[in-house]
Amino acid sequence: MILLQEGNYLQAINDFSAVISKKEDPAVLYARAKAYQSSEQLSKAEVDLEKVVRLSPELAPKAKTELETTRKEIQLQEGIIEELEPQPTNQLNTTKYITKVDAYSRLGNNQKAIQLVEKGLEVKPLDPKLTAKKIELLLKENKEEQAVEELKAAKEKGISVQELSRHSEVVAQFIKEMQLQRKSIRTYKRLN
Repeated sequence: MILLQEGNYLQAINDFSAVISKKEDPAVLYARAKAYQSSEQLSKAEVDLEKVVRLSPELAPKAKTELETTRKEIQLQEGIIEELEPQPTNQLNTTKYITKVDAYSRLGNNQKAIQLVEKGLEVKPLDPKLTAKKIELLLKENKEEQAVEELKAAKEKGISVQELSRHSEVVAQFIKEMQLQRKSIRTYKRLN
């Protein structure tokens, strides 16, 4: 629960999943559903909340309320996807495009979201918003090595880490953590 309070949703999801793999506890399912909601993985939250409603009469009222909210948000995201028709590639509006990418991501379809970002980057390879979004999605999928490679590629294209950080809090936090790790490694080497 501390991880949830700290906003470390992906690690909380991993920890809850480890517990659930041993025993499908409704309270842990509910906590994981909340983590899924917070990390904008609505379809996964919906599945867990449905299980809680079936398994726990005590948690059912609270889970039903959350389930209704989650389903409304899912409908909203599906509406966004339908509303934002594909744009002619030479007229790519990055803001609208990222809205559609975010909708897929919130529905738990990060692979589709990554594919869309990659298509956008084919048209606008130097766009810092699209680059930051791709790195963010890779991190959401626990693909840190690929995210680091994308950061390096962005730097080679002339996109600064400050610019990427400005467009994504997740990327900013990741860069900060990488810088702290490098500093710790340098300190360790000096001490030994």
